[in-house]
Amino acid sequence: MHFHCRSEFENTITTLSDQSFRIDYTVRMPRLKRLCIIQASPALEIGQGAFQEWPLLESLSLDGKVSCSNGTEGFDVFRIPSLKCLSLGNGVAKHFRLESIQHSPLLRKLTQTDNRPIQPHHDEVDLLELNLAAWTWTMPQLRTIELYGRSALAFRFEWIRRCPSLETLIIDVLTPATLEPNMEDIVKGPCGERLRTCHLNIFKQEINEEWFPKILETYCGNVLQLELTTPQDPFAPWNIDLGFALTVTKGLNSLKILIMCLGSRSELAEKYGLVRGLYCDRTDKVTWFPYLMLKKLRIENRFDHRDCYKQKL
Repeated sequence: MHFHCRSEFENTITTLSDQSFRIDYTVRMPRLKRLCIIQASPALEIGQGAFQEWPLLESLSLDGKVSCSNGTEGFDVFRIPSLKCLSLGNGVAKHFRLESIQHSPLLRKLTQTDNRPIQPHHDEVDLLELNLAAWTWTMPQLRTIELYGRSALAFRFEWIRRCPSLETLIIDVLTPATLEPNMEDIVKGPCGERLRTCHLNIFKQEINEEWFPKILETYCGNVLQLELTTPQDPFAPWNIDLGFALTVTKGLNSLKILIMCLGSRSELAEKYGLVRGLYCDRTDKVTWFPYLMLKKLRIENRFDHRDCYKQKL
């Protein structure tokens, strides 16, 4: 195990060997503010009461394969009162207990990545496996939520109501179960007043076209930029239909930029007549400037940019 210590307030730990190391209530770091553990091995154990004797810790980043010394698959609840930034990478996020964040009221950014395979034709996920507890607490300072892979399966739109300062939301996988409307929460009215950037990666096509617009209007009504994409599923490939995207977002009056993935340029031209104003640059990003209230609609495409051209409006 290698320690790189910039100062007594910041440590970067890289675990490159099988040397056993445990972080639990006996490990006290009263002055440490930042900790980054990368390339962790199972020899690193996160035990009972981990980080609770670290009162000034503001940034915690854990990545790699760690083990739980309590004999279960989940960490104990973390209690880190000064924490502002929490990043849990692949191999760590699956052990995290979501209810831990209620003990970090100053948290501003939450990032979780769990790249374990997701079976494309199974919508239901064991919530106990996700270490999911009902989110009933308020996070007044939380501004960014980024959930990737299996970590995103725990997401529910009701979280936005409990995060009044939320500005950026990135959810890598949305299943039909996630998109089921919670009517008890929806009837409370719109929320997410500060939410400006939202990226939703929709896992399957079974979306209720009646309720999805209502969900967006309730929780994402003030977004300026919305990205609607689909995971790359070779077993059930499909793309967000342009007409569908425009229909479900028509109630988002503040929306300026809409981003999506579509098919080839020929398909676009044939189905929508998108020739005028279609532009693709060297980054393979396609921009379409339609005659809409939207100021920009960017279409992320899969065709070669050399087959594209730019035509003046």
